[in-house]
Amino acid sequence: MLFAIKWLGNAGSHSLDEVSFDDVMDAYELISHVLDELYLSRKKKLSALAKKVNKRKGPKK
Repeated sequence: MLFAIKWLGNAGSHSLDEVSFDDVMDAYELISHVLDELYLSRKKKLSALAKKVNKRKGPKK
């Protein structure tokens, strides 16, 4: 997915290719998904970890 974003960005900044509004929106959708995968899944894992620690009221024994 990051390579797809790279190609769209390169076309817009380093070549004579025209980048359409749809291309920009495609790049936005891709980067939005990548960021969600990175941060939302991590948030879920960390929330579960915090819940475990809170339930134990401290570290593992």
